[in-house]
Amino acid sequence: MLRSQIGRAVQGLEARDGLVSTDDWAMFRELCNVYYERFREITSCFWMEYLEPMRSEHPEVNFHELLAPDLDAIKETAADMLAFRDRIEAVRRSRCILPSTGASYGYFYSILAPEPWARYRKAAESAYLRVQELMSNTA
Repeated sequence: MLRSQIGRAVQGLEARDGLVSTDDWAMFRELCNVYYERFREITSCFWMEYLEPMRSEHPEVNFHELLAPDLDAIKETAADMLAFRDRIEAVRRSRCILPSTGASYGYFYSILAPEPWARYRKAAESAYLRVQELMSNTA
């Protein structure tokens, strides 16, 4: 659902004619902050607080067999959530422009800003790699 919500928000910006207002950009950043924070919470809960303890408590269970049908969907969702950032950046550079200066709007304190995004992306990729490791160790 989060993937769908952020996808619609990005599509809304992409479909606009003309420039995006500063108010709309601020609201979009806030939505992204919420969506990405919720995604982080969900993945952390699933990957770190559920799968890893279950593996430790039940080494006899073949998690690869149990989760293989869903792993592609999980991977696709994670990849899509990370890929939205490139689309957002393209919109920011093309439609989020201050007419007086021609400069793109900033990300300010958003998760989408370069430094927070790099940390977010690294943490998300690291968490997914742990899931893959879990799956390969139980196959």
